[in-house]
Amino acid sequence: MENGSHWKPRSWEQFQAQQLPRYPDLLELERALEQLQTRPPLVEASEVIQLSQRIADAGQGKRFIVQAGECAERFIDCQPEIVTQKVQLLLQLTALAAQGLRKPVVSIGRLAGQFGKPRSDEFEVRGADTLPTYRGDIINGYEFSASSRTPSPSRMLEAYQCASATLDWIRSTRAHSASAASPSEGTIYSSHEALLLPFESALTRWSDEFSGYFNQGAHFLWLGERTRQPEGAHVEYLRGIRNPIGIKVGPAMSPSELVELIALLNPSNAWGRITLITRLGAGKVSELLPDFITAVRGACRNVTWSCDPMHGNIVRMSDGLKTRYFDSIMSEVLLSQKVHRDMGSWLAGLHLESTAEDVTECVGGEVPVREEQLSLNYQTYCDPRLNYAQSLELVVRFCESFRGLTDHEVVSAHEKSLRAAENSAPSSHPAPV
Repeated sequence: MENGSHWKPRSWEQFQAQQLPRYPDLLELERALEQLQTRPPLVEASEVIQLSQRIADAGQGKRFIVQAGECAERFIDCQPEIVTQKVQLLLQLTALAAQGLRKPVVSIGRLAGQFGKPRSDEFEVRGADTLPTYRGDIINGYEFSASSRTPSPSRMLEAYQCASATLDWIRSTRAHSASAASPSEGTIYSSHEALLLPFESALTRWSDEFSGYFNQGAHFLWLGERTRQPEGAHVEYLRGIRNPIGIKVGPAMSPSELVELIALLNPSNAWGRITLITRLGAGKVSELLPDFITAVRGACRNVTWSCDPMHGNIVRMSDGLKTRYFDSIMSEVLLSQKVHRDMGSWLAGLHLESTAEDVTECVGGEVPVREEQLSLNYQTYCDPRLNYAQSLELVVRFCESFRGLTDHEVVSAHEKSLRAAENSAPSSHPAPV
């Protein structure tokens, strides 16, 4: 266990929390949480353990991870045909990666729970009106009105229902879809940012079989840039659950801060527990990533490295729309791969915000979206996503770059990565099943 004897699912309430909504009716909040606590788990503890083992394999060069999906899920998209499109895109990306990298690929969707988003500003101003910022459907509504923007606990119950329906649809169709479209194991795991702590703790359950607490609302959770304070509520919550944890690593973090966070969240140094998801921006990868790799390696910490090329490359156009340039996204992926290769490390995953729809939110690509076309089909409620063609192109080009390495370079990188693992602490094996 990672938690110690005094940790409980609501221990985080004794710590300072960032990015949580201010619910006007605390009694309504407690009633909603009581209902959530009686709902069936969305995922099984055994599935979480299985994912941890596969992430451990990826960290040691034996697998690759494709984690992709919505910036922020919407309740209106909780319908079979839309979920099917999301799953098909994820499986296509997985299949391309598996074929191109010649490795088993782990499919993790940003789905069935990614209903909340951290925001830089607490309030939004339009003309003479000031209202709470939209924080995702699990918290408040997108419509700019007082009734919509007021945080409502009942939205957590609706989020649970949407997540449950999404997972049910995936489970009912994944066997056929996976066998037809993906050479990997076919399992699709769910993931989201561990942001709304009341919701997360209400879905945290003790497992007698595995002697630990599991968040049974998702297989994989990640810690965001805005909530990574070592003494904060989100770190306190995440340290106590057995789920594999992602840590978003941005340019504002120092290597020493990262090593401290890893130690807090994975004191036993188990493989598969921590995935580091770098989001540095194309212009800063070559400068910053080597220091992070050096610090983690120097501390003998067992981690799995992934690249999020989306969040460090956001720009705002003159009309106020946010976008990302495909060339910048692609550059961050390829530069990250090069740095890992040059340092004898292993880039084991990609973390993408993508959609199967033909949206015009990111500029560029082989089937190009031009700047003047952004408003044609700009659908996101938060950040711009890669559309269907851009998503496929990114994975294809990444695999082409990998295939451009000589066999000697690939084997050398794997050997160095595994040698570093062997030289680390003796407690570096995955947690027993």
